[in-house]
Amino acid sequence: MMPKKQIHLPDQDLLLALDGELPPRRADQVHAHISSCGACLARQKAIAATFADFNHVHYLNLDPPLPSADASRALLQAQLAEIAQGSRRLSWPQVLGAAFIRHQWACVCAAALLIVFVAGIVKHQTQIRQSETRVADLNAGAIPNRLLTPGIALPVTTADICDATQRNEEVQAIPTPLRQEVLQEYGLAATSANDYEIDYLITPGLGGAADVRNLWPESYSSTDWNAHVKDALEKRLHQLVCERKLSLAAAQHEIASDWITAYKKYFHTNKPIPGAST
Repeated sequence: MMPKKQIHLPDQDLLLALDGELPPRRADQVHAHISSCGACLARQKAIAATFADFNHVHYLNLDPPLPSADASRALLQAQLAEIAQGSRRLSWPQVLGAAFIRHQWACVCAAALLIVFVAGIVKHQTQIRQSETRVADLNAGAIPNRLLTPGIALPVTTADICDATQRNEEVQAIPTPLRQEVLQEYGLAATSANDYEIDYLITPGLGGAADVRNLWPESYSSTDWNAHVKDALEKRLHQLVCERKLSLAAAQHEIASDWITAYKKYFHTNKPIPGAST
């Protein structure tokens, strides 16, 4: 029997903890784990250092240094003096011509700004529609809340999950206390557990753990993206991993990040394929 190893926090939890975006209960769990796990503390510090380095490089390479106030004042005074001197030498036709040119440039700039503004509105509306689609899937139970269910995997290898004996073992039923804890996390404590399937985000066939952070309530009356469709993806990913066409870590990441997008990618379709799970 393989010795039990400590389960470390995913990078997403460490990053959200740095930003203060975790739910209070999850934040307490993460901080408690970090205080007793040197490896996770070191990874969180490395993530923070990486973002600090990025911001530093961005400032040096992309943000132009500001000139000194004295230099800017002197330059402005020189330009004003030059304009005043030039205006005294201009005739009325020249003045009117210069004004006309400035007016044309103002119109061009206004048109450019309008184009940028309209493009921004179109992009924003597209993002809103995409966001509404994802929210609809979330509300229907098709995808989990990533803050509550980031996905947790056991420290297993490809050989472990592809072994014939391991593959033929039946997945043990999720204990009732753990099922109730998942429902409570999602605010469904008063709901009948029979109305939902407590599903693994990362399936045990890919090393997923029976952990509250890897489980979520999937409604039996959800959209077309239901548990049967996800089962087909799980089988496909397991097959690709065992055929050495996809790494175990990549399979775990894709199914945990957005399993619907992963399904579309590996089945080359935008809709669930009828009977693909059989």
